[in-house]
Amino acid sequence: MRACSGVLLLAIVPLAIVLAAPTPARAAADGGLEIGMSLGGAAGLTFDAPGGFRLQTRFGAGPLDGLAFDGQLNLTVGGSSYGIYCDAPGTPGRRCYNYDDRFYAPYGRGDRGTGIELMFGVRRGFQSRMQRLVPYVGVLGGPVFVNWRYSYGDAIGFGIRPNGGLQVRIGAGFVGSFGIGLTVGPVFVECGSGCRETDVYAVLDFLFGIGFRF
Repeated sequence: MRACSGVLLLAIVPLAIVLAAPTPARAAADGGLEIGMSLGGAAGLTFDAPGGFRLQTRFGAGPLDGLAFDGQLNLTVGGSSYGIYCDAPGTPGRRCYNYDDRFYAPYGRGDRGTGIELMFGVRRGFQSRMQRLVPYVGVLGGPVFVNWRYSYGDAIGFGIRPNGGLQVRIGAGFVGSFGIGLTVGPVFVECGSGCRETDVYAVLDFLFGIGFRF
């Protein structure tokens, strides 16, 4: 219940900021659509969330310094020192536990996870004193998929993603960006034969990118 309340709060606060702010006039030269790509890193904050290299592809529809639709496809690929395994159903004291690095010695150190997030939501850009700089906040939600190469622990679930940062007008039709985001939500883990567990997926990421507006 406490985890669900935290997820709800993370969704409501950015959404309230996005919807309550007045809409500024946008620069006509910005264009109304944006396609962008960002690279960076991610930290997996929970057991079922891989951390490492982060890639984002993004589609936006709407003004740069106003309320706009935001669609993101986020990919995280990274290592972990652990895998998950659950005792068979009916085992006395049945539990799920972590394997240590010795278990993965034939494969190299640790496991490797891949996380995919398909997110849809809104982004709100704000005017600033410097015309080139456009701070923004947004909130998205969508399905989350996680796969681990060497261990049980594949998962599917739903994430909510509050995020924010700064976009910079580079020139006609181009913007640079720096952003921070947190994707969090429940996932349903397939952890072996007859084993299914519910866990929390939480990934904090930092991204640098470029977008083309038209």
